[in-house]
Amino acid sequence: MIASQTPFADYVAALEDEPSAAKVFPCVPNGKAPATAHGLKEATADLRQLRKWAEENPAYNVGLDPHSLGLCVVDIDGQDGEDAWADLQIENGQAPPTATVHTPRGGRHLYFQGVLPSTAGKLGSHIDTRASGTGYVLIPPSVVGGKAYRHDDASPPPTTLPEWVAPRLQTHHQPVKAVVADMDLPQNVQRAAAYLRNAAPAVEGQGGDNRTYIVACEVLTLGVSPEVALDLMEEHWNPRCEPPWDTDDLTAKLAHAQAYQQNEPGAWALGSTEAAFGEAVAKLSSSPAPAATGPVPFRDVLTRTVAPVAELIPGLLERNTVTFLSAPGASHKSRLALQWGLCLDSGTPVFGRAVEQGVTFVYLSYEDHADEVARRTQAISRRLNLPSGDGHYLDLTQRDAPLAVVDESGECRPEPFHDELRAFLRSIPGHKFIVADGTYNVLRFAGAAKINETSVMAAISFLQRLCDETDSTLLALWHPSQAGQERGDASGWSVAWHNAPRARLSLTAVKDSEDAFELKVEKRNHGAKGKPLTLHFDNGAMLPRSEAAEGDQGAHLTRACVRVACMAAEAGAPIQMNSSRVGKWQLDEIERDIGRRPTQREVKDALAAALPAKLLVYVRTSRHRVAGYYPPEEGRAQELAREAKAKQVEGETHV
Repeated sequence: MIASQTPFADYVAALEDEPSAAKVFPCVPNGKAPATAHGLKEATADLRQLRKWAEENPAYNVGLDPHSLGLCVVDIDGQDGEDAWADLQIENGQAPPTATVHTPRGGRHLYFQGVLPSTAGKLGSHIDTRASGTGYVLIPPSVVGGKAYRHDDASPPPTTLPEWVAPRLQTHHQPVKAVVADMDLPQNVQRAAAYLRNAAPAVEGQGGDNRTYIVACEVLTLGVSPEVALDLMEEHWNPRCEPPWDTDDLTAKLAHAQAYQQNEPGAWALGSTEAAFGEAVAKLSSSPAPAATGPVPFRDVLTRTVAPVAELIPGLLERNTVTFLSAPGASHKSRLALQWGLCLDSGTPVFGRAVEQGVTFVYLSYEDHADEVARRTQAISRRLNLPSGDGHYLDLTQRDAPLAVVDESGECRPEPFHDELRAFLRSIPGHKFIVADGTYNVLRFAGAAKINETSVMAAISFLQRLCDETDSTLLALWHPSQAGQERGDASGWSVAWHNAPRARLSLTAVKDSEDAFELKVEKRNHGAKGKPLTLHFDNGAMLPRSEAAEGDQGAHLTRACVRVACMAAEAGAPIQMNSSRVGKWQLDEIERDIGRRPTQREVKDALAAALPAKLLVYVRTSRHRVAGYYPPEEGRAQELAREAKAKQVEGETHV
């Protein structure tokens, strides 16, 4: 096969005859590095953008986001990788033939239907994985080192990912032993049923096999037998799957989970009260008193190896820590928390800060209904060009579901939803980022408990234990008390809320600004607070102006100019191409959007650029129409142009 000299142009030309939903982006000619500032984040199926890149440099290579097609890739590098892949199949079962691409270095890319994290060498020596919106692969006709990627024409379409692959990529830890010998105790059957009612369903073509394996493992670790687990899954979970599993297949999935899961069946089960207290009493009576701790020389302290503080978002969110984000109403704290979760879930930097990879976002929404959450999610994803992730949204607006009730004595009593959520979080591999929206929904304070220091400390410790037990980081949203606002520290209802949390953030509106908000680190036990960050509401997202990329700023200006041009057209006074100046109110509106006042030339250039992109149309003058920029729908544009003419004639008549 002769290597193409113009891979990207050839790929785009093929799309003219056979369109594809695959999201791709350009990589450097003869190499694998992204050719654009944001790489994978800019992957798109928009043919207009692809044509622009092809015209910019036909020799670009083609990078594919496999997750955009519901696919994942097992990347086998050379003979060492082939040997490791063969050993894995001997150990776990033969992988089915699937769509294959041969790489220039003699390796193979195996394309499967399903979801995997992006890893390097974790599955096996010289075997990488690419998917989940954080990894990409080059595809034919890309060229590296003068050699081309090529399809294996004898291979079939992508088949389902073998169910043993995903579990091998979970974060490894010491297997947990079973805590009870008796299966199917009533409390454990109840917990398993509650977990299944909230567990995400399996969807064919979207990692359904792996999802079923994970759910089956979790149910068995809760202390129910495979027979009872099958009944519970068929009643509470399987009907929501697309399509539902038949009984034989579901039985086989449970058998596979029982044989291969990392933790023992019953690892997270609850024993009887008698057994639990009996064991505790026995330990108290038989355990020797702990040895006294002697003095430690500081020379030992000074030479001790200490790991650096791990952070999800450097300077803002510490890993495995409960952080409180405080803001008055209408300050966009829920939007900001949602934005951070979506960025973490897709591995996208936040405000230019690299984030931990492989994090799953779990959003507990008690206050905003599903449509509002969807609107915000879609707006944020569009503005930041985020790839889809694997996070989960729990709509709790119609459900009384606190995690715990806290009384004035400092007792923190777990509620049923606590067990459900903990089981669900444990079923998700890797680290989780939880947003609790808001604090006084997940914690129910009785009487004056919320101003009692002992009660507040117990409540925060309760949330911290949930993080520790589920490998999670939690961001809790709240409204500051009046006293907290007056103190200027945005803390809660008593000094306890000022002192007890290890980490607190605040978000407040900037005076005399409609879209600017100050994000401030109020408290951070394990690091410097850093300077406050001014964020602007920007087309659905919260962004610092100073860190916006030049290309983003240009796109933002164009969007603002298009919006204002449509406003002017709707008002019957369209902006005209040959007009000497753009009006003051129009410049005011654009300035409000982009945070600075544009020049007349910038506005004219942005409007002109919007025409070939079909963001606007320009109607020429006639006896019945007023010339100007109008919305892109041709019928609507003509209608507005006629209405503008009618208003013009009416004004002349009155004069």
